[in-house]
Amino acid sequence: MRRASVWFALVLAAGGGIGLLLGPGCTTATETVEGGTDGGAADGGASSDGASDGSALDALLPDATDDASDGSALDALLPDATDDASDGATGSYTTLVTGEIEPDALAVDATGIYFHALLDIKRAPLVGGASTRLAAGYSGAIAVDGTNVYWTDSSGSLFSIPTGGGAVTTWATGAGVTAPGLALDLTDAYFVGHTRDLVSRAPLGVGAAVPFVPGPCPGPLALDATHVYMIRMCVGTVEAAPKAGGASTTLMTGVGRSKIAVAGGYVYVGGAGVRRVPVGGGAVETLVPATTNVSALATDGAQVYYATFTALRKVPAAGGADVLIASGLVNVADMALYGTRVYFTFMGTGGIGAVSRF
Repeated sequence: MRRASVWFALVLAAGGGIGLLLGPGCTTATETVEGGTDGGAADGGASSDGASDGSALDALLPDATDDASDGSALDALLPDATDDASDGATGSYTTLVTGEIEPDALAVDATGIYFHALLDIKRAPLVGGASTRLAAGYSGAIAVDGTNVYWTDSSGSLFSIPTGGGAVTTWATGAGVTAPGLALDLTDAYFVGHTRDLVSRAPLGVGAAVPFVPGPCPGPLALDATHVYMIRMCVGTVEAAPKAGGASTTLMTGVGRSKIAVAGGYVYVGGAGVRRVPVGGGAVETLVPATTNVSALATDGAQVYYATFTALRKVPAAGGADVLIASGLVNVADMALYGTRVYFTFMGTGGIGAVSRF
């Protein structure tokens, strides 16, 4: 967690009492030093220091949660308990997991944070803390459905393991090196691999993988209720294929190695900048210029969140002002949205962080 490097001292003389405020992480002397029973002007400086007694001293001190809710001058300068920028500290974020080796692929749900680091599939508590190794394996992509964690390896094989740990299930064995691509809906896992130049589909929990969409070098995938969206890495196209079956349709060209997301009737692609196109095809719009190198991408349909390796930013889905939400990062590899937060892996210093979406 980022720490504020600001230290303060305050001395209040009232009825012979003295109060001291020390820097973050230290104690605040209020009632104990002041006396608390002499009826002095500073009396009522409650031990919780939460401005509940209306004292002049309380108005200057941060409350127990330090979340700017008491409007104090110090609260505007110090990070709050979760350090998620709700106190207006631009670029602040929470570090949830540290000490990992090159964490990259990431998935998050109510059961925890799931990620790949070096040659392991790992889980960490949603609130942060030490990680647990679930299985050995390289992962180019990872997803979670609340019951199981799924991942693909560099050959295009698909595996799963219960979120709490257990036996690994192999859904399909790949037939060659392939780009990462994996996405889940309520009934199926769609993934790149199984055989070369193919997107495969595996019914969740009930059967083996079957071929779904053929075609050259498919890569990252995204889903909505009716279609699978993919980037064909070697030809630079974004395509949509009906889940019910049928030929894919080209939506965008000139893409290259990129990330993909879909929400609110649009497909978003991030690589050289961020662009979007209607899911049914149409005009391509630029949200972030091509001069920006985008390493990760996610959207909730209202905002598009993206990483530039060293920072996280957001831009309205329909276009507008670009806003910095986290900075000072090293090599952001992946991101995921859950609840009110953006979760992300940063490979450079081996960690996982989170920042408020709002």
